Amino acid sequence: MQEKLPSTAAPDAPQPLPVEEDPYISFTIQVRRSTYVQLKQAEYWTPGFGLMREHVDEAIKAHLAALPGSTQPLPPKELTKFMNSKKMKVVSS
Repeated sequence: MQEKLPSTAAPDAPQPLPVEEDPYISFTIQVRRSTYVQLKQAEYWTPGFGLMREHVDEAIKAHLAALPGSTQPLPPKELTKFMNSKKMKVVSS
């Protein structure tokens, strides 16, 4: 199943997709050991913190909001290549 990207007609005001149309994608990152320890501590001691992927997603979105290039559409050739990559396969949530 191939997904459609959201419209990029207004790069300064991207519209979020409804959750059911915007599935989580497996994305591996590395963090410092001390950061990971803090994440585990927060997960243990903070009620409701258990959904770490939602917190990570929100933190990345906040950082991307300050980067103008994050809303600039990819050139057509790059977009096609990207959309056909393994990363864009839908992962169940």
